[in-house]
Amino acid sequence: MKISWQFYKDGEGVFQPGFLDDPETILSSSAQLLKSSGYHRFVYRLDDKLVKAFTFSNFIEKLKWKRGFSAPQKEWNILKVLYKEGISVPEPIAIGFAEENGKIKVWLVSRFIPDCVTYDEMRPDWKADGAKEQVVKLAELISGMHSAFVVHRDLHAGNLLWQQAEKKWYLTDFQHARRGFCTRVQLEEDLTQLQHCLGKKVPVRTRVEFLKAYIWNFAVITETTETHSRRDYHSVWHEVAENLRGYDLAQARSRSRRAFKSNRDFAPIKVWNGGSGFMRKGESRVLVNDVCALLDKREWQNEKYITRFERKGNYCFAIYDHPQGKVAIEFEQTGFSFIEKLLPFKRKDRRIWRTAARLSLLHIPCERPLLIGRSARSLAYVYLVRGVFNFREAFQMAQNDPAKKEQLLIKLAKLAARMHNCGIVHGGFSCENLSVSEDGAVYIRDFKETRFSSNCSWFGRVDDLARLLASSGSALSYCEQRLFLRTYLGNLVEDVDARLLITDVAYKAVVLSEENER
Repeated sequence: MKISWQFYKDGEGVFQPGFLDDPETILSSSAQLLKSSGYHRFVYRLDDKLVKAFTFSNFIEKLKWKRGFSAPQKEWNILKVLYKEGISVPEPIAIGFAEENGKIKVWLVSRFIPDCVTYDEMRPDWKADGAKEQVVKLAELISGMHSAFVVHRDLHAGNLLWQQAEKKWYLTDFQHARRGFCTRVQLEEDLTQLQHCLGKKVPVRTRVEFLKAYIWNFAVITETTETHSRRDYHSVWHEVAENLRGYDLAQARSRSRRAFKSNRDFAPIKVWNGGSGFMRKGESRVLVNDVCALLDKREWQNEKYITRFERKGNYCFAIYDHPQGKVAIEFEQTGFSFIEKLLPFKRKDRRIWRTAARLSLLHIPCERPLLIGRSARSLAYVYLVRGVFNFREAFQMAQNDPAKKEQLLIKLAKLAARMHNCGIVHGGFSCENLSVSEDGAVYIRDFKETRFSSNCSWFGRVDDLARLLASSGSALSYCEQRLFLRTYLGNLVEDVDARLLITDVAYKAVVLSEENER
């Protein structure tokens, strides 16, 4: 097998004997496999070098290689440009390729950065000393990359490396990057993706510091400080915030579709009566097996560990007090409907599971799903109980503490606003479907009627808020309802006619209250 190599500067002399002639043998015997991922890619550590091995077998991949814009070629070219500009990236060493049996094999070699942790592994404390310095350095690094006319396009937390010894950030993985003239929209796409991947781990104040440092450093590098103003920061902040909502929704939608396959979040399992289901990865297998064994019994509701049991027709709700945690079980005796047989993706168990997955991915606090199972004649959704009381009970217990009552209302209003900002209509947004933990955190449950869309409809918004106010009864006074609605409106990302919303919600709440009394 003849291998053609291209070296950066004096990279040829850094390899051990035999590697340039037969890299596969050296990698299999001497290297440490770090990662294997899609597109037939394997990542190895060989001494002080990082080797990415690719195998291109289909027509499209081979065509990209022939045309010069395959993933390793793009990364090789961009690493050379950024390293020459002084940007903190792994030093490029060599790239080689060979054709064998109709396949193209590629080896991309760069310098391995020791003693580094990704942002995901790092979990920094942004209130600690030196946190602001880290933020400024990260902003300088990304603005330097953008000023070199490079857009990363895969700027997530796993591609940010922090080296504690040097107090320095590094950028890695440029296989999706693009080099050339960068528009403002393309630059903001990188910032939006970074904001999405950091999620709620980074407080708003830290994000503000990052954007200020990014914009100022970009102006210094491009020599546009004379035209720099506070308007630049405000406009970028609002544009990134608007793009972030759409990006969050798109990512949650695509990942929730993959919730039915074996991926990093969920795994298929066998359940009671020969049925099948899904469990959340990382949860206790003993707990899952015990729940399945419990539901496999004919009179499972009479077991001694069932501390609460309620039945309404074919539906029942139970609390299973397991040694590893308190578990809620929603059990329904039902067969497959005609629509579910005709269109399998319409099955109720899949819809509930997908809803729970999407809410979790959108950082909307809900009861953590444990498993969902479906047999020929039954359906069960099981989740770990975080809340101890429903919202009405928690609010009534805080009657003698005005500060705690106000705090609960503000949390609930922010939760409702976040849900509607993401285009979600709960369909049963009542006090009974809101649980409160001992530390005051509010969680959503019961997703059977939940609907998703790009934008929350007016009637869905009014219906959710009216159901909440109607279910509260006399627990909320007029002033407390105004506080709730005022906080809710203040946390919306879109303009809403406040007077019309309050009028419609009040009218619908009265109608629902009269229906409940009947």
